[in-house]
Amino acid sequence: LVGSEMCIRDRDGVDHTVTSRSSFLKLFPAYKKQLKKYAKEEQLSFNTLFRAESLTELTRHADSLINKK
Repeated sequence: LVGSEMCIRDRDGVDHTVTSRSSFLKLFPAYKKQLKKYAKEEQLSFNTLFRAESLTELTRHADSLINKK
């Protein structure tokens, strides 16, 4: 996590730079609807001040969906 950017490595070992909610959601098309709902319910803010924290929280939730935690 650098500033308001986050790097996410996919299963193939490719790094993706994420700078917004929409760029994050593009990495998880199968879970897009659930992730958008979660962000809304949790009132995650993606403005510059809270973006890093919100992307981290959304990453945790995506992981829980993918790994059925």
